[in-house]
Amino acid sequence: MFNVDRKSLWKSNRVYKELQKTCSSYSSLISVIVASLAAFLFVLIWGIAFRNRWRLRYMYYMVKNKYQVQNKIEPDNDSQYEYDAFVSYDNNDRFFVHDKLLPCLEPEAWLKLCIQKRDFLPGNDIAGNITSAIHNSRKVIIVMSHNYLDSYWCMFEYNMAKMESIYSRNKENILFLVFLEQMSPKRFTNDGFRVSSIQLLHRISKR
Repeated sequence: MFNVDRKSLWKSNRVYKELQKTCSSYSSLISVIVASLAAFLFVLIWGIAFRNRWRLRYMYYMVKNKYQVQNKIEPDNDSQYEYDAFVSYDNNDRFFVHDKLLPCLEPEAWLKLCIQKRDFLPGNDIAGNITSAIHNSRKVIIVMSHNYLDSYWCMFEYNMAKMESIYSRNKENILFLVFLEQMSPKRFTNDGFRVSSIQLLHRISKR
């Protein structure tokens, strides 16, 4: 009787060790699968967020500025705009803007322009001022130069203007480009510009 019990105990111990080994291998496999799924989901979410980063930023600042993106602006309704155009330019090109562009468009063409140095609200963060200025302007004039393409905030203004056009203006083209210098088309491709979005400046005149 004692020998039978001892043999049974030995078999039970062996079975236990086999089960423990098997379960351990399954636990490792499950851990690897869970970690792989978590990594895949992280990469997927990050990729979607990166692809839509400008849209997400635009939505964030619209909510922050208490605008309702769902209530889209009608393209022909100019009375709701505070400015005829927001002028987006790099600080290194400010002399052209202040000495040539503004005197040409404001006194002569009777346009009300919004520029950072003069019209941004003090105390507000720069991103909020930019999105607010674009949302309250009928058009956006971009003073294009190599300095512009190298500036983070200039590219921020350009992309916010694109998002405004898509999500609040029924894809109306609101961008007007003024070139200060000769520029390679490759730069526009690398920086995400669409050549088809370029408009002539003289079309900004009031209706």
